[in-house]
Amino acid sequence: MGRAKCGETRPSFLSQCLSSNFAAPLTPPLPRKHVGSREGLVNPWGNQLVTDLRSSEVVVCEFFNPNLLSSLLPSFHGFLGSPLELFFGLLGSLNLTAYPTSPVLGSWRGEEVKEEEEMGSFGRLARRAVETDAPVMVKELLRGNKDVMSLAQGVVYWQPPEAALNKIKEIVWEPSISKYGSDDGLPELREALLEKLRRENKLTNSSVMVTSGANQAFVNLVLTLCDAGDSVVMFAPYYFNSYMSFQMTGVTDILVGASNPETLHPDVDWLEKTLRENNPIPKLVSVVNPGNPSGAFIPKPMLQKISELCRNAGAWLVVDNTYEYFMYDGMEHYCLEGNHIVNLFSFSKAYGMMGWRVGYIAYPNEADGLHAQLLKVQDNIPICASIVGQRLALYALEAGPEWIRERVRDLVKNRELLMEAMSPLGEDAVKGGEGAIYLWAKLPEKCSDDFEVVRWLANKHGVAVIPGSASGGPGYIRVSFGGLKESDTRLAAERLRRGLQELVTEGMVQ
Repeated sequence: MGRAKCGETRPSFLSQCLSSNFAAPLTPPLPRKHVGSREGLVNPWGNQLVTDLRSSEVVVCEFFNPNLLSSLLPSFHGFLGSPLELFFGLLGSLNLTAYPTSPVLGSWRGEEVKEEEEMGSFGRLARRAVETDAPVMVKELLRGNKDVMSLAQGVVYWQPPEAALNKIKEIVWEPSISKYGSDDGLPELREALLEKLRRENKLTNSSVMVTSGANQAFVNLVLTLCDAGDSVVMFAPYYFNSYMSFQMTGVTDILVGASNPETLHPDVDWLEKTLRENNPIPKLVSVVNPGNPSGAFIPKPMLQKISELCRNAGAWLVVDNTYEYFMYDGMEHYCLEGNHIVNLFSFSKAYGMMGWRVGYIAYPNEADGLHAQLLKVQDNIPICASIVGQRLALYALEAGPEWIRERVRDLVKNRELLMEAMSPLGEDAVKGGEGAIYLWAKLPEKCSDDFEVVRWLANKHGVAVIPGSASGGPGYIRVSFGGLKESDTRLAAERLRRGLQELVTEGMVQ
């Protein structure tokens, strides 16, 4: 059976399957493990469990659509409409298989199929994005101890431009603020963004969709470009939210390539070999430039080579430019354009608009059908980005890039303080910091359990960082230098230095 297109349903096939009597269950397909530098637990999202309330049968289906759900849950039928039809169609895949109630199917990890004794399926959570624990763990550490200073979350300390906020106060009672807007963004904001792309990024052949932040932009793209089971490429250390986005949307063949241990640049030779030999050809290659969590900046010739490899292989290249203004030591950001390249941008870091949730996608005009498919996904997730957030973004653009760069220059001292704080790890242990707001540091071999080190630093020394395992880099930590003003960074840096000095000399003394 062929793969479903975005929004497509096959009621006749499913009706036929539901009317059949499946005598023997088939072995569920297992996803491939990571390729490259990181082997680990895999997340076999491809099978969804649904319980028939009438016969207590568990149905496992790799192509899930509302006709199936309607037949299983007739009492809920009135709530099923075209939005659900579209949503499940977006996640569509391959076959349908029925399993008896007992034993209840467990979760699959690697090649292991475990049986669970819990009652019913309502007590179990989805198995798509549960492998990456760092975001939840760090937030719990911060919530449980108000004295912990955070060098963990990727945020900046400043607020949006004052003039922009004052304009928002003047318009909050306008009726348009509380209504839906265009799915792809307010026309006046899109026009301003197109002008910004032409002027600053030299992107002259792109269209724009406004999203609820760059994370949602990435999810939109994955749902639009990838089917369940497709191959995709990332490079470790990777942005863990992007990794989880692949998991949540059904992409189980995540090929993780290594980066140069000195520069943290992607291994282009590995990419060339992977695009040439992997079958099927990876659907897309994802990079963040400058990097999160690495803070490394990919030189233009290297990204051009990556783009060329993707184009020749017929793969999409998705570049996250969230930190386009966060460049240091004379380096200048750039963007590439092509009919196989999608660029992502964000207002969160640049304009201090983290909570306002505004980002945008710049996608090629020539990409046939891409706009229509992106609109379908957008309409089923946020419908549109927050109207008041979009208006603030429009007003923030009036402040211009120099407003941002003035604040980014203040981060240079923060970077210096934290690099000095991590000196106990050794001269060659700390990398990155060329761009973005991150440093990437290797822990001592004797204390390489990064999750335990992060807990220990928070609980004993009052400073929080991110474990590298969340980004495919076990034995490392990510340190953010953007979220605190210089005075607070000094205090956090001193805590971090004391903790790392103790870690190196004595270990994790409780």
